[in-house]
Amino acid sequence: MRLVLVLMISFWLPDSLVSARSDLVTEFNAGYRAYNAAHSEGRYADAVPYAEEVLELGQQLMADRPEQLAILTFNLGDTYQLVGRIDDAVSTLELAVTRYQTAFGVNSLDVADPLVALGEALVQRAGNAPPGGATAPMREAMEAFERVYVIYSANFEPKDPQLALVSVRLGEIEHALGKTSASIERFEAVIDLTRDAGSKYAAQHLQALTRLAAIAEDGKNNDEAVAYLLQAMEVLEALDDPPHEALISVHEHLAKILHVQGDHDAATPHVRTIALLDPRGTGSDPRSIYRPIHIFPKWAQMREASGVAVVSFDVDERGFVRNPQVLAAEPSGLFEESALDAVSKYRYAPKVIEGQFAVAKGVTVKLIWEIYGKGYPRLDWETSAEILSTARKVGVRVLR
Repeated sequence: MRLVLVLMISFWLPDSLVSARSDLVTEFNAGYRAYNAAHSEGRYADAVPYAEEVLELGQQLMADRPEQLAILTFNLGDTYQLVGRIDDAVSTLELAVTRYQTAFGVNSLDVADPLVALGEALVQRAGNAPPGGATAPMREAMEAFERVYVIYSANFEPKDPQLALVSVRLGEIEHALGKTSASIERFEAVIDLTRDAGSKYAAQHLQALTRLAAIAEDGKNNDEAVAYLLQAMEVLEALDDPPHEALISVHEHLAKILHVQGDHDAATPHVRTIALLDPRGTGSDPRSIYRPIHIFPKWAQMREASGVAVVSFDVDERGFVRNPQVLAAEPSGLFEESALDAVSKYRYAPKVIEGQFAVAKGVTVKLIWEIYGKGYPRLDWETSAEILSTARKVGVRVLR
């Protein structure tokens, strides 16, 4: 939810002030026009200095205009976030929230916009944090979204589906913080809010179902996960124009679970549907559905031996791996068996040529076994442009 200021300052200030400070007003208007043009064209890095300039000028010109000053502050914080200056975004958006509360009232719906932006910036800060450093910003993000929920609750009816907009994010954060039970309750509430809300809130309904499926899968309850995904499929099929990516995602999740359960025949229709839906699968390399992490042989781990292997194989019309063979390995004789064992368990969406499922030959993957901090051997031929141009590396898995 982003708000972009479009009015010029000359419309806000009394004529006497405009006349007395005309140079500042002219500078402000020129800077804002440049900011608005860069922002609207997606040139966010170019927009940053203009947003900084107009906020600085605005603070000189708008002491008695808290609404406009709040909006300018939000614009700068939002732009910082778009260019990845997350720390600057967080501090600026915190100021924007305070100014919005002063200008519009603590529980005004207007305050929800900078709070949402602040929450998202804090989630990004958590994602950029070093190991063990994500918890604090995630908790701060949760506080921001909980404040949004309070605002929505004060402005909407208890069962208004708009509450689902923020509830989904709260559920995701709760899950990230290890509050699984609270997360499940939150997603179940979203489903209840959006069940009869029609297509407008189908995205939130789908998000809740797929998140519950992922939680069930994490808990090794695959049957429950499949049940949620089948409900998600029903929601998608009820839409007039279901988004392809959402369809692919649900089919992919179902195919993966069924494949892991060993129910390969049940997985095949989903695998083939993905191949038909995914434009990348038509006449090109097949899309990966399931690639378990390869096993690090215990004896190699005990010797702290790192390694790399390149395996070539075919993918048949049902997405199964056929004819795997090791093309190269370093060191020789240590990891080939583990490589072949891993690749034989892979599952792909089959290749499609002119609407027909076909065998994809010569699919190539590189597997790496690496002792953390020690690196792994390089194959001599990896620097060869000729080989790099012909070897289709559709996936690299690093085990640390």
